[in-house]
Amino acid sequence: MNASTGKSQPLAASHPSHSAAVVPTPRRKWYLLGLLATGALLVGLVIATPWLISSTQLRNRLLAWLLPPEKVSVSSQAAELGWTQPMEVQGVEIRLPQEDLQLEIERVAAQQPWWQILRSAPHFGSLRLERPVVEVSVERLMRPRQVRPDRRIPALTLHAQIRDADVRLLAHDLPHPVLELKRVSAEVDVLQIEGQSVLRVGRSQILDHYPLTPEFCNRGLQLVAPILARVSRIEGSASLDFDALQLPLGGNDHLTNIRGRLQLHEVTTGLANPVLHEALNKFANLFEVEIPETLHIAQDAVIHFAVNNNRVEHDSIHFKLPALTGDRLWRSRGSVGLDESLDLELEAPVPVDAVSDSALARLLSAKPLRLHIGGTIGQPELRLPEEAGLLQQIGSALVGDPHEEDDFEKTLDRVEAALEAGEAAAPLLQWAARWLTSSADD
Repeated sequence: MNASTGKSQPLAASHPSHSAAVVPTPRRKWYLLGLLATGALLVGLVIATPWLISSTQLRNRLLAWLLPPEKVSVSSQAAELGWTQPMEVQGVEIRLPQEDLQLEIERVAAQQPWWQILRSAPHFGSLRLERPVVEVSVERLMRPRQVRPDRRIPALTLHAQIRDADVRLLAHDLPHPVLELKRVSAEVDVLQIEGQSVLRVGRSQILDHYPLTPEFCNRGLQLVAPILARVSRIEGSASLDFDALQLPLGGNDHLTNIRGRLQLHEVTTGLANPVLHEALNKFANLFEVEIPETLHIAQDAVIHFAVNNNRVEHDSIHFKLPALTGDRLWRSRGSVGLDESLDLELEAPVPVDAVSDSALARLLSAKPLRLHIGGTIGQPELRLPEEAGLLQQIGSALVGDPHEEDDFEKTLDRVEAALEAGEAAAPLLQWAARWLTSSADD
Protein backbone atom coordinates (compact mmCIF):
# COMPACT_ATOMS: atom_id res chain seq x y z
CA MET A 1 0.00 0.00 0.00
CA ASN A 2 1.21 3.46 -0.87
CA ALA A 3 1.43 5.43 2.28
CA SER A 4 0.97 8.70 0.52
CA THR A 5 -2.12 7.74 -1.46
CA GLY A 6 -3.53 5.07 0.76
CA LYS A 7 -4.10 2.68 -2.26
CA SER A 8 -2.93 -0.76 -2.58
CA GLN A 9 -0.27 -1.45 -5.19
CA PRO A 10 -0.07 -4.80 -7.08
CA LEU A 11 2.73 -7.05 -6.06
CA ALA A 12 5.58 -7.33 -8.52
CA ALA A 13 5.54 -10.59 -10.54
CA SER A 14 7.94 -13.11 -9.20
CA HIS A 15 10.50 -14.76 -11.57
CA PRO A 16 11.32 -18.37 -10.56
CA SER A 17 14.91 -19.49 -10.85
CA HIS A 18 13.98 -23.04 -12.29
CA SER A 19 11.73 -23.86 -15.25
CA ALA A 20 8.41 -25.53 -14.48
CA ALA A 21 8.19 -29.44 -14.73
CA VAL A 22 6.84 -30.75 -18.07
CA VAL A 23 3.54 -32.55 -17.57
CA PRO A 24 3.23 -35.58 -19.96
CA THR A 25 0.35 -35.50 -22.37
CA PRO A 26 -2.24 -38.28 -22.41
CA ARG A 27 -0.91 -39.56 -25.75
CA ARG A 28 2.58 -40.01 -24.37
CA LYS A 29 1.18 -41.82 -21.33
CA TRP A 30 -0.54 -44.41 -23.53
CA TYR A 31 2.63 -44.88 -25.55
CA LEU A 32 4.66 -45.65 -22.45
CA LEU A 33 2.01 -48.01 -21.15
CA GLY A 34 1.99 -49.79 -24.52
CA LEU A 35 5.72 -50.32 -24.39
CA LEU A 36 5.50 -51.73 -20.89
CA ALA A 37 2.63 -54.00 -21.83
CA THR A 38 4.42 -55.23 -24.96
CA GLY A 39 7.57 -55.94 -23.00
CA ALA A 40 5.60 -57.77 -20.34
CA LEU A 41 3.81 -59.77 -23.03
CA LEU A 42 7.07 -60.71 -24.72
CA VAL A 43 8.57 -61.79 -21.44
CA GLY A 44 5.45 -63.80 -20.71
CA LEU A 45 5.57 -65.43 -24.14
CA VAL A 46 9.21 -66.33 -23.70
CA ILE A 47 8.50 -67.85 -20.32
CA ALA A 48 5.38 -69.62 -21.61
CA THR A 49 6.88 -70.86 -24.91
CA PRO A 50 7.87 -74.30 -23.54
CA TRP A 51 4.37 -74.69 -22.10
CA LEU A 52 2.72 -73.60 -25.37
CA ILE A 53 4.79 -76.08 -27.38
CA SER A 54 4.30 -78.99 -25.01
CA SER A 55 0.55 -78.41 -24.57
CA THR A 56 -0.41 -77.96 -28.23
CA GLN A 57 0.20 -79.53 -31.62
CA LEU A 58 3.32 -77.39 -31.89
CA ARG A 59 5.22 -80.24 -30.21
CA ASN A 60 4.45 -82.50 -33.19
CA ARG A 61 5.62 -79.81 -35.59
CA LEU A 62 8.80 -79.56 -33.56
CA LEU A 63 9.37 -83.32 -33.78
CA ALA A 64 8.65 -83.36 -37.52
CA TRP A 65 11.16 -80.56 -38.04
CA LEU A 66 13.83 -82.54 -36.19
CA LEU A 67 13.34 -85.70 -38.31
CA PRO A 68 14.95 -86.20 -41.75
CA PRO A 69 13.05 -84.75 -44.71
CA GLU A 70 11.26 -87.98 -45.63
CA LYS A 71 7.56 -88.83 -45.85
CA VAL A 72 7.24 -89.34 -42.12
CA SER A 73 4.14 -89.16 -39.96
CA VAL A 74 4.96 -88.24 -36.36
CA SER A 75 2.80 -87.61 -33.31
CA SER A 76 3.13 -87.49 -29.54
CA GLN A 77 0.86 -87.49 -26.51
CA ALA A 78 2.72 -85.14 -24.17
CA ALA A 79 6.02 -83.37 -23.59
CA GLU A 80 7.93 -81.77 -20.75
CA LEU A 81 9.88 -78.74 -21.95
CA GLY A 82 11.67 -76.04 -20.10
CA TRP A 83 14.43 -73.51 -20.52
CA THR A 84 16.72 -75.38 -18.14
CA GLN A 85 15.31 -78.90 -17.77
CA PRO A 86 16.17 -81.64 -20.32
CA MET A 87 13.62 -82.30 -23.04
CA GLU A 88 11.26 -85.26 -22.57
CA VAL A 89 8.49 -86.51 -24.86
CA GLN A 90 5.92 -89.23 -24.11
CA GLY A 91 3.89 -91.40 -26.45
CA VAL A 92 5.90 -90.81 -29.63
CA GLU A 93 4.61 -92.53 -32.76
CA ILE A 94 6.53 -92.49 -36.03
CA ARG A 95 5.26 -94.03 -39.26
CA LEU A 96 7.07 -94.45 -42.56
CA PRO A 97 4.39 -95.84 -44.91
CA GLN A 98 6.75 -96.31 -47.84
CA GLU A 99 9.19 -98.25 -45.68
CA ASP A 100 6.50 -100.38 -43.94
CA LEU A 101 7.92 -99.25 -40.62
CA GLN A 102 6.15 -98.17 -37.47
CA LEU A 103 7.83 -97.06 -34.26
CA GLU A 104 6.13 -96.31 -30.95
CA ILE A 105 8.20 -95.05 -28.00
CA GLU A 106 6.74 -94.70 -24.53
CA ARG A 107 9.32 -92.12 -23.44
CA VAL A 108 12.15 -90.23 -25.13
CA ALA A 109 14.50 -88.38 -22.79
CA ALA A 110 17.31 -86.09 -23.92
CA GLN A 111 20.16 -84.65 -21.91
CA GLN A 112 19.64 -81.08 -23.19
CA PRO A 113 16.80 -78.55 -23.06
CA TRP A 114 14.65 -78.33 -26.15
CA TRP A 115 16.12 -75.06 -27.39
CA GLN A 116 19.66 -76.43 -27.27
CA ILE A 117 18.52 -79.44 -29.28
CA LEU A 118 17.00 -77.12 -31.87
CA ARG A 119 20.18 -75.08 -32.02
CA SER A 120 22.47 -78.12 -32.44
CA ALA A 121 20.22 -80.17 -34.77
CA PRO A 122 20.87 -82.54 -36.48
CA HIS A 123 23.44 -83.38 -33.79
CA PHE A 124 21.27 -84.60 -30.94
CA GLY A 125 23.78 -85.89 -28.42
CA SER A 126 22.55 -88.71 -26.15
CA LEU A 127 18.96 -89.92 -26.07
CA ARG A 128 17.23 -92.55 -23.97
CA LEU A 129 14.41 -94.53 -25.60
CA GLU A 130 12.30 -96.43 -23.10
CA ARG A 131 10.00 -99.30 -24.02
CA PRO A 132 9.88 -98.73 -27.78
CA VAL A 133 7.81 -101.00 -30.02
CA VAL A 134 9.15 -101.55 -33.54
CA GLU A 135 7.03 -103.12 -36.28
CA VAL A 136 8.58 -103.72 -39.67
CA SER A 137 7.43 -105.84 -42.60
CA VAL A 138 9.51 -108.82 -43.65
CA GLU A 139 8.93 -107.80 -47.26
CA ARG A 140 10.80 -104.56 -46.57
CA LEU A 141 13.75 -106.34 -44.99
CA MET A 142 13.98 -108.86 -47.82
CA ARG A 143 13.91 -106.12 -50.45
CA PRO A 144 17.38 -105.63 -51.99
CA ARG A 145 18.96 -102.35 -50.97
CA GLN A 146 19.03 -99.90 -53.85
CA VAL A 147 21.92 -97.52 -54.15
CA ARG A 148 20.57 -93.96 -54.21
CA PRO A 149 23.48 -91.52 -54.41
CA ASP A 150 21.01 -88.68 -54.95
CA ARG A 151 19.35 -89.30 -51.60
CA ARG A 152 20.65 -86.73 -49.18
CA ILE A 153 20.36 -87.47 -45.47
CA PRO A 154 21.29 -84.66 -43.04
CA ALA A 155 24.59 -85.07 -41.21
CA LEU A 156 22.78 -86.78 -38.37
CA THR A 157 24.65 -87.88 -35.25
CA LEU A 158 23.31 -89.27 -31.99
CA HIS A 159 23.79 -91.92 -29.35
CA ALA A 160 20.68 -93.80 -28.22
CA GLN A 161 20.23 -96.08 -25.23
CA ILE A 162 17.36 -98.42 -26.06
CA ARG A 163 15.73 -100.11 -23.08
CA ASP A 164 13.11 -102.89 -23.01
CA ALA A 165 12.18 -102.75 -26.68
CA ASP A 166 9.67 -105.04 -28.40
CA VAL A 167 10.43 -105.92 -32.01
CA ARG A 168 7.85 -107.48 -34.32
CA LEU A 169 8.58 -108.80 -37.80
CA LEU A 170 5.30 -108.84 -39.74
CA ALA A 171 4.14 -110.38 -43.01
CA HIS A 172 1.20 -109.01 -44.98
CA ASP A 173 -0.34 -112.45 -45.45
CA LEU A 174 0.00 -113.67 -41.85
CA PRO A 175 -2.25 -112.74 -38.91
CA HIS A 176 0.57 -113.11 -36.37
CA PRO A 177 4.20 -111.90 -36.32
CA VAL A 178 6.87 -113.94 -38.06
CA LEU A 179 9.24 -113.03 -35.24
CA GLU A 180 8.54 -111.30 -31.94
CA LEU A 181 11.26 -110.20 -29.52
CA LYS A 182 10.64 -108.97 -25.99
CA ARG A 183 12.60 -106.64 -23.70
CA VAL A 184 15.54 -106.02 -26.05
CA SER A 185 18.17 -103.50 -24.91
CA ALA A 186 20.94 -102.11 -27.09
CA GLU A 187 23.29 -99.18 -27.67
CA VAL A 188 22.79 -97.50 -31.04
CA ASP A 189 24.91 -94.80 -32.69
CA VAL A 190 24.39 -92.72 -35.81
CA LEU A 191 27.81 -91.63 -37.03
CA GLN A 192 29.33 -89.75 -39.94
CA ILE A 193 31.57 -91.94 -42.13
CA GLU A 194 32.85 -90.61 -45.46
CA GLY A 195 30.28 -87.83 -45.27
CA GLN A 196 27.45 -90.35 -44.87
CA SER A 197 25.12 -90.99 -41.92
CA VAL A 198 25.60 -94.58 -40.77
CA LEU A 199 23.58 -96.54 -38.21
CA ARG A 200 25.73 -98.76 -36.00
CA VAL A 201 24.60 -101.21 -33.31
CA GLY A 202 27.08 -102.61 -30.83
CA ARG A 203 27.71 -106.34 -30.39
CA SER A 204 24.49 -107.85 -29.17
CA GLN A 205 22.55 -111.08 -28.84
CA ILE A 206 19.22 -110.84 -30.62
CA LEU A 207 17.95 -114.39 -30.05
CA ASP A 208 18.62 -116.78 -27.20
CA HIS A 209 17.19 -120.28 -27.75
CA TYR A 210 14.27 -118.77 -29.64
CA PRO A 211 11.77 -121.50 -30.66
CA LEU A 212 11.85 -122.04 -34.41
CA THR A 213 8.68 -121.88 -36.49
CA PRO A 214 8.06 -122.60 -40.18
CA GLU A 215 7.13 -118.93 -40.67
CA PHE A 216 10.45 -117.73 -39.27
CA CYS A 217 12.42 -120.27 -41.32
CA ASN A 218 10.61 -119.28 -44.50
CA ARG A 219 10.62 -115.49 -43.96
CA GLY A 220 14.12 -114.60 -42.83
CA LEU A 221 16.17 -117.53 -41.60
CA GLN A 222 16.27 -119.04 -45.09
CA LEU A 223 18.85 -116.43 -46.08
CA VAL A 224 21.32 -117.72 -43.48
CA ALA A 225 20.31 -121.40 -43.50
CA PRO A 226 18.76 -122.17 -46.93
CA ILE A 227 18.30 -125.84 -46.06
CA LEU A 228 15.55 -124.71 -43.65
CA ALA A 229 13.55 -122.89 -46.33
CA ARG A 230 9.99 -123.95 -47.18
CA VAL A 231 9.71 -126.29 -44.19
CA SER A 232 6.26 -127.22 -42.96
CA ARG A 233 7.34 -128.58 -39.58
CA ILE A 234 10.40 -127.95 -37.43
CA GLU A 235 11.56 -128.58 -33.89
CA GLY A 236 14.36 -126.91 -31.99
CA SER A 237 15.58 -123.40 -31.24
CA ALA A 238 18.09 -120.81 -32.44
CA SER A 239 20.43 -118.20 -30.98
CA LEU A 240 21.52 -115.20 -33.02
CA ASP A 241 24.44 -112.87 -32.25
CA PHE A 242 25.70 -109.90 -34.24
CA ASP A 243 29.41 -109.16 -34.17
CA ALA A 244 28.86 -106.10 -36.38
CA LEU A 245 25.71 -104.36 -37.55
CA GLN A 246 26.26 -101.22 -39.61
CA LEU A 247 23.82 -99.81 -42.16
CA PRO A 248 24.23 -96.62 -44.22
CA LEU A 249 21.19 -94.33 -44.16
CA GLY A 250 21.89 -93.07 -47.67
CA GLY A 251 23.25 -94.51 -50.89
CA ASN A 252 26.82 -95.62 -50.05
CA ASP A 253 26.08 -99.33 -49.85
CA HIS A 254 29.76 -100.24 -49.47
CA LEU A 255 29.52 -98.99 -45.88
CA THR A 256 27.22 -101.90 -44.99
CA ASN A 257 28.83 -104.24 -42.48
CA ILE A 258 26.73 -107.10 -41.10
CA ARG A 259 28.44 -110.07 -39.51
CA GLY A 260 27.19 -112.57 -37.00
CA ARG A 261 26.62 -116.17 -36.08
CA LEU A 262 23.55 -118.35 -35.89
CA GLN A 263 23.53 -121.32 -33.53
CA LEU A 264 20.95 -124.07 -34.03
CA HIS A 265 19.98 -126.19 -31.02
CA GLU A 266 18.58 -129.71 -31.49
CA VAL A 267 16.92 -128.87 -34.79
CA THR A 268 14.94 -131.55 -36.61
CA THR A 269 12.79 -130.83 -39.62
CA GLY A 270 10.94 -132.47 -42.46
CA LEU A 271 12.40 -132.61 -45.93
CA ALA A 272 10.05 -130.35 -47.85
CA ASN A 273 13.04 -128.12 -48.62
CA PRO A 274 13.32 -127.72 -52.43
CA VAL A 275 17.08 -127.14 -52.30
CA LEU A 276 17.77 -130.54 -50.74
CA HIS A 277 14.90 -132.28 -52.47
CA GLU A 278 16.57 -131.81 -55.84
CA ALA A 279 19.78 -133.48 -54.67
CA LEU A 280 18.02 -136.20 -52.68
CA ASN A 281 15.95 -137.21 -55.69
CA LYS A 282 19.17 -138.16 -57.45
CA PHE A 283 20.51 -140.05 -54.46
CA ALA A 284 17.24 -141.91 -54.01
CA ASN A 285 17.30 -142.97 -57.66
CA LEU A 286 20.95 -143.99 -57.52
CA PHE A 287 20.64 -146.17 -54.45
CA GLU A 288 17.05 -147.25 -55.11
CA VAL A 289 15.82 -145.99 -51.75
CA GLU A 290 13.09 -143.58 -50.72
CA ILE A 291 13.83 -140.00 -49.76
CA PRO A 292 14.14 -139.76 -45.97
CA GLU A 293 11.49 -137.79 -44.11
CA THR A 294 13.70 -136.15 -41.48
CA LEU A 295 16.79 -133.95 -41.44
CA HIS A 296 18.91 -133.54 -38.30
CA ILE A 297 21.11 -130.46 -37.87
CA ALA A 298 24.39 -131.14 -36.09
CA GLN A 299 24.02 -130.52 -32.36
CA ASP A 300 24.56 -126.82 -31.52
CA ALA A 301 25.76 -126.14 -35.05
CA VAL A 302 27.29 -122.66 -35.42
CA ILE A 303 26.85 -120.86 -38.75
CA HIS A 304 28.95 -117.74 -39.34
CA PHE A 305 27.42 -115.33 -41.83
CA ALA A 306 28.05 -111.95 -43.42
CA VAL A 307 26.13 -109.66 -45.79
CA ASN A 308 27.87 -108.43 -48.93
CA ASN A 309 26.32 -106.88 -52.06
CA ASN A 310 22.77 -107.87 -51.10
CA ARG A 311 23.83 -111.47 -50.48
CA VAL A 312 24.08 -113.42 -47.22
CA GLU A 313 27.19 -115.59 -47.17
CA HIS A 314 27.47 -118.52 -44.75
CA ASP A 315 30.54 -120.64 -44.11
CA SER A 316 29.11 -124.09 -43.38
CA ILE A 317 26.01 -125.92 -42.24
CA HIS A 318 26.42 -129.54 -41.15
CA PHE A 319 23.47 -131.91 -41.07
CA LYS A 320 22.64 -135.62 -41.17
CA LEU A 321 20.25 -137.78 -43.14
CA PRO A 322 20.37 -140.98 -41.07
CA ALA A 323 17.99 -142.95 -43.28
CA LEU A 324 20.17 -142.32 -46.33
CA THR A 325 23.78 -141.85 -45.23
CA GLY A 326 23.80 -142.91 -41.57
CA ASP A 327 25.96 -140.73 -39.32
CA ARG A 328 27.88 -139.15 -42.18
CA LEU A 329 27.67 -135.36 -42.33
CA TRP A 330 26.42 -133.33 -45.25
CA ARG A 331 27.71 -129.80 -45.61
CA SER A 332 26.32 -126.69 -47.27
CA ARG A 333 28.12 -123.40 -47.81
CA GLY A 334 27.83 -120.42 -50.14
CA SER A 335 25.49 -117.44 -50.39
CA VAL A 336 21.81 -116.57 -50.77
CA GLY A 337 20.64 -113.31 -52.31
CA LEU A 338 17.93 -111.14 -50.82
CA ASP A 339 15.99 -112.17 -53.92
CA GLU A 340 16.54 -115.82 -52.81
CA SER A 341 18.96 -116.58 -55.64
CA LEU A 342 21.37 -119.41 -54.78
CA ASP A 343 25.10 -119.93 -55.15
CA LEU A 344 25.76 -122.97 -52.96
CA GLU A 345 28.16 -125.85 -52.76
CA LEU A 346 26.76 -129.04 -51.27
CA GLU A 347 29.16 -131.73 -50.05
CA ALA A 348 27.33 -135.03 -50.04
CA PRO A 349 28.74 -138.21 -48.53
CA VAL A 350 28.76 -140.95 -51.17
CA PRO A 351 27.73 -144.31 -49.63
CA VAL A 352 29.13 -146.36 -52.47
CA ASP A 353 29.86 -149.08 -49.92
CA ALA A 354 26.10 -149.56 -49.74
CA VAL A 355 26.24 -150.72 -53.36
CA SER A 356 29.32 -152.90 -53.00
CA ASP A 357 31.24 -154.05 -49.95
CA SER A 358 34.68 -153.92 -51.53
CA ALA A 359 37.95 -152.10 -51.05
CA LEU A 360 37.21 -150.01 -54.14
CA ALA A 361 33.78 -149.04 -52.80
CA ARG A 362 35.25 -148.02 -49.47
CA LEU A 363 37.90 -146.02 -51.27
CA LEU A 364 35.37 -144.14 -53.40
CA SER A 365 33.12 -143.35 -50.42
CA ALA A 366 35.98 -141.83 -48.40
CA LYS A 367 35.59 -138.41 -50.04
CA PRO A 368 32.34 -136.41 -50.41
CA LEU A 369 30.80 -135.56 -53.74
CA ARG A 370 30.63 -131.82 -54.39
CA LEU A 371 27.52 -130.46 -56.04
CA HIS A 372 26.73 -126.92 -57.10
CA ILE A 373 23.24 -125.52 -56.54
CA GLY A 374 22.12 -122.43 -58.44
CA GLY A 375 18.75 -121.03 -59.41
CA THR A 376 16.52 -119.88 -56.57
CA ILE A 377 15.15 -121.40 -53.38
CA GLY A 378 11.86 -122.02 -55.13
CA GLN A 379 13.49 -123.44 -58.27
CA PRO A 380 16.97 -124.76 -57.47
CA GLU A 381 19.29 -126.00 -60.22
CA LEU A 382 21.63 -128.84 -59.34
CA ARG A 383 24.76 -129.73 -61.27
CA LEU A 384 28.18 -131.25 -60.79
CA PRO A 385 30.95 -128.64 -60.79
CA GLU A 386 32.92 -128.83 -63.99
CA GLU A 387 36.18 -129.21 -62.12
CA ALA A 388 34.87 -131.97 -59.88
CA GLY A 389 32.83 -134.35 -62.03
CA LEU A 390 32.07 -137.88 -60.93
CA LEU A 391 34.59 -139.58 -63.24
CA GLN A 392 37.30 -137.17 -62.09
CA GLN A 393 36.54 -137.98 -58.49
CA ILE A 394 36.65 -141.71 -59.19
CA GLY A 395 39.96 -141.31 -61.02
CA SER A 396 41.35 -139.19 -58.20
CA ALA A 397 40.34 -141.82 -55.67
CA LEU A 398 42.04 -144.55 -57.71
CA VAL A 399 45.30 -142.93 -58.77
CA GLY A 400 45.46 -139.80 -56.63
CA ASP A 401 45.30 -136.11 -57.40
CA PRO A 402 47.90 -135.28 -60.09
CA HIS A 403 48.47 -131.92 -58.40
CA GLU A 404 49.50 -133.57 -55.15
CA GLU A 405 52.73 -135.38 -54.47
CA ASP A 406 52.18 -139.09 -53.92
CA ASP A 407 54.62 -141.88 -53.42
CA PHE A 408 54.71 -145.06 -55.47
CA GLU A 409 53.49 -147.31 -52.68
CA LYS A 410 50.22 -145.34 -52.22
CA THR A 411 49.53 -145.56 -55.95
CA LEU A 412 50.11 -149.32 -55.87
CA ASP A 413 47.75 -149.60 -52.90
CA ARG A 414 44.99 -147.88 -54.90
CA VAL A 415 45.54 -150.07 -57.96
CA GLU A 416 45.61 -153.18 -55.75
CA ALA A 417 42.35 -152.10 -54.12
CA ALA A 418 40.76 -151.75 -57.55
CA LEU A 419 41.97 -155.21 -58.61
CA GLU A 420 40.75 -156.77 -55.38
CA ALA A 421 37.26 -155.45 -56.16
CA GLY A 422 36.95 -158.07 -58.90
CA GLU A 423 33.35 -158.80 -59.66
CA ALA A 424 32.28 -156.14 -57.16
CA ALA A 425 33.26 -153.43 -59.68
CA ALA A 426 30.23 -154.19 -61.83
CA PRO A 427 27.64 -152.64 -59.49
CA LEU A 428 29.91 -149.63 -59.06
CA LEU A 429 29.96 -149.08 -62.80
CA GLN A 430 26.20 -149.50 -62.94
CA TRP A 431 25.87 -146.92 -60.15
CA ALA A 432 28.12 -144.50 -62.04
CA ALA A 433 26.11 -145.06 -65.21
CA ARG A 434 22.85 -144.27 -63.42
CA TRP A 435 24.38 -141.06 -62.04
CA LEU A 436 25.72 -139.93 -65.39
CA THR A 437 22.41 -140.79 -67.08
CA SER A 438 20.41 -138.79 -64.54
CA SER A 439 22.85 -135.86 -64.94
CA ALA A 440 22.49 -136.00 -68.72
CA ASP A 441 18.68 -135.98 -68.43
CA ASP A 442 18.94 -132.66 -66.56
